[in-house]
Amino acid sequence: MTTPIDLTNSASVHEAVRAKYAEAATKAESGCCGPDCCADEPGVFGPDLPIVTGGRSSGARVACRTATATGAAGVLCLAFPLHPPRRRPDAELKTRLPELELVKVPVLIVQGERDPFGMPPAARRRKVVVVPGDHSLKSGVRQVGPAVSAFLKKVIK
Repeated sequence: MTTPIDLTNSASVHEAVRAKYAEAATKAESGCCGPDCCADEPGVFGPDLPIVTGGRSSGARVACRTATATGAAGVLCLAFPLHPPRRRPDAELKTRLPELELVKVPVLIVQGERDPFGMPPAARRRKVVVVPGDHSLKSGVRQVGPAVSAFLKKVIK
C-alpha cells in the first residue's frame, strides 16, 4: 500500500522522492533489474506511481524530448535553456521552443528572471513561474519548492 504524500509540503515531497529512489536503489542492488521484476510491488515501479520527467538546464530539454516515450504525466523544467546566449550581438538567435511545443502533457518551467538563456513563453499546457535570479536559480531557491509542489499536486492524482 502506498503512503499518501502531502503535496502542500515541499519537504514531504522531497522526502517521498528520496525514499522512492532509495527503495529503487536497494531493489537494484539486490538483483532487481527494473520495472518488470518489481511491477508486482505497487508504489515501487508499478502502474499506480505516475512518472514526472524533469531536469535542470539541458536536463530539462531531455525531459521534454523523452516525455512521450516514458509515458510521463507531466514535465518539470528548471531553468530551461530557451536559446544559447549570444556570443556576438549580431549573432542569430537559435530557439529551442519546438522542444517545449512537442510536449503533450502539463509542463512547469521555473525560470530565473535574468536567465541569459531566455524566458520561455507560457502556453496552454505550459506554466512558467518566474523567480528571482538567473540560470542558477540560487536567488529564487525558496520559490522553487512551493511552485513544484503545486504543480505535482495537480499532475499526480
